[in-house]
Amino acid sequence: MKKVLLISSLFPPVGGIGVQRNLKYVKYLPQFGWQSFVLTIKPDYFFLQDNKLLKDIPENTKIFRTSCLKPKQKDFSWIKFDIEAKLNRKNKRTSILKSIIKFIEKELTIPDIWIGWFPFALLAGNKIIKQNKIDVIFCSGPAFTSFLIGYILSKKSKLSLVLDYRDGWILNSDKQTYSCNFFRKIIISTIEKIILKHASQIIFVSESLFENYRQKFKFIKEKSNVITNGFDSDDFHYKDSSIIPSEKGGVVISHTGNCSATGRKPLITLFFDIVKNIADHQNNLRDKLKIMFIGIIPQDMKKQIKNHYHLENIIETKDFVSHDQAIKLMQDSNILLLLVDISPNNKDIFSGKLFEYFGAKKPIICFGPKDGAAGKVIRETKTGIVIDYETETKKEMLKKTSSFINQVLNNQFKIDSDKSLKKYERKELTRQLSVVLDKTIKMLKNIPPLIRGD
Repeated sequence: MKKVLLISSLFPPVGGIGVQRNLKYVKYLPQFGWQSFVLTIKPDYFFLQDNKLLKDIPENTKIFRTSCLKPKQKDFSWIKFDIEAKLNRKNKRTSILKSIIKFIEKELTIPDIWIGWFPFALLAGNKIIKQNKIDVIFCSGPAFTSFLIGYILSKKSKLSLVLDYRDGWILNSDKQTYSCNFFRKIIISTIEKIILKHASQIIFVSESLFENYRQKFKFIKEKSNVITNGFDSDDFHYKDSSIIPSEKGGVVISHTGNCSATGRKPLITLFFDIVKNIADHQNNLRDKLKIMFIGIIPQDMKKQIKNHYHLENIIETKDFVSHDQAIKLMQDSNILLLLVDISPNNKDIFSGKLFEYFGAKKPIICFGPKDGAAGKVIRETKTGIVIDYETETKKEMLKKTSSFINQVLNNQFKIDSDKSLKKYERKELTRQLSVVLDKTIKMLKNIPPLIRGD
């Protein structure tokens, strides 16, 4: 069996949607002739934990977890820190300390806040390669410190390097990670260009992300691939049920995931405004609506629901739940809500959550650009509606939302899952990855030893 070294900062038992792509690769790669060796960070550096995810890891997978020069979440929880700062405005020292640390992480760390993992991962990676006859190095980002680790290990070992962009690096769509430090941007752009030139193959999560990178780094075109996120049908084993009793004839709309992102908060407020309008003016829907936000819910959002909008009888919040529980709640819902963050590169955002929504086979309401990656695939698969917050008025958005809810309520919206969604199965996507990995081995064998450096 061929051997791949997967380098990723995120891996179970760390929870959240970000771990699913690599977890499912590891789950299905043995079926295509590949054994995985995973190099990652110890889980206690992360706040979210979901031990149930470990059941998907094959027995022959070797996992190596290293330390990192960074505070552990059990000692310094960013989420708890944020909530405490909001609840206790008098604690100015906490707020100032938080601002200083965030500034250092955003403006001074290169390539990102996980650079403290670099020395530990480099030592461990060298050892893994020497002791296990690895065939290919596969790096997943973000965090993009993994790309730097993979690059050094690839140069030293003469092994092929494959990069997997779950999001952009210098072309990141997340407004929170944008740096004002011009010199930092130049350094990171230079590092990224060097690594891209060295890589044997590059994988992007969406066509739009690939196109943006191709325009900036024209030389990558011939060695680039697009493998989207997906869903694992094995996860969707729960029988559909209804949170609202059927005799009430209600509709449940659910949103899963982080609600604290800066680019998402204005959309949540917009959605609250729409729900408030429906509750105040549309009697036929008001008593039939139940809305659930499941995940990381900021305290100010919970206060808004109760004190400002007075929607506590309609909107329910649940803090972080396991992936299994999130899947069940999706399947228990009638409609799933997707919010594409407001950010400079929002058209590139292709959240893994969208594909899990596909797996639940429930209609989707997406607030995001129609011509963005998420909007295009929803329209292509005919799995929901896209409400473009950039071009549509609030009145138009309200009309489309209430009309769609009525469609679902009256059983007038159907999803043809067999035809449109099959290509997004995790097993099929892993097969595509195995083709890329196989290609890198063939390419390496065809390079003369003197050029290869043997």
